Amino acid sequence: MTSSNAGWYPDPQDASLMRWWDGSAWTDDVYERTEPLGGPLDQRSPFGHAHHPQTGASRSPVSTSGGAGTEARGHSQRTSQHADPYLRGPKSEQPGDRRWSYPSAPSAPGGAVRAAPRTPDDVPLASWGLRAAARIMDGVVVSLIALVIAFPTVADIVRQAWDDAERATQAGGSTTPLLTDPTMLEHIAYVTFVQLLVGLAYEMGFLLWKAGTPGKLALGLRVRRWDAGQRLTPTVVVRRWIAYQGAQALPYIGTPYLVVDLLWPVRDARRQALHDKFARTCVVNVRGR
Repeated sequence: MTSSNAGWYPDPQDASLMRWWDGSAWTDDVYERTEPLGGPLDQRSPFGHAHHPQTGASRSPVSTSGGAGTEARGHSQRTSQHADPYLRGPKSEQPGDRRWSYPSAPSAPGGAVRAAPRTPDDVPLASWGLRAAARIMDGVVVSLIALVIAFPTVADIVRQAWDDAERATQAGGSTTPLLTDPTMLEHIAYVTFVQLLVGLAYEMGFLLWKAGTPGKLALGLRVRRWDAGQRLTPTVVVRRWIAYQGAQALPYIGTPYLVVDLLWPVRDARRQALHDKFARTCVVNVRGR
């Protein structure tokens, strides 16, 4: 069975998920739905009729139980006492041709509508605060893993710095700058390399597996392509990593770039960081907040 109505619809096998219909078949792309079960979202279907995952039954979203001539005339409102408030708008001339629409967001004082930015397929984008919190959590985890792997080298760096400080104190002079010692520079370069590799493996593994790192998963965030229906691929994940962790490791410009990259979503209409734009990804909030 085919339908040209490509988009996100309730998963016919699992009511707690939304699944992408590409116009001819269901794909593997899913995300956790935030709307309550039994609401107007359950009336959406690529085939033009409502599907109820709880029972597997289908029915039309338009009632046919109204008074005489209700549907035949094609202009009266639904008469069932359980009429759905989300089914709004005048009927067209053809019976059953009304479309579902969601209620508008509540207006803020002064008439301004406050609504979180969303993707083109109506998935809420993650706020900067949640993204920052998730990044801090992931940074701590990656740093701890890298520290365990490179612990002997890190211990050498600390020991050498301590010995230099003791010798300088005894001689009454100053310590040798760490970044001018060739051995120390090799140690620091090795630790940095380990940190980058761990970060790449961390991002690659979790994004391809769960579409989110542990920090993001804990806060209900997921990474996805901006264009709906496209999957995260290894190439996309590597591009995203290069534009974030790879770029911040560059001498001189790495730190300024990191600051700009982290703050960019604050003012960006799509709430994308620079590394999101480079990889054409975005971070969404599957909990809808």
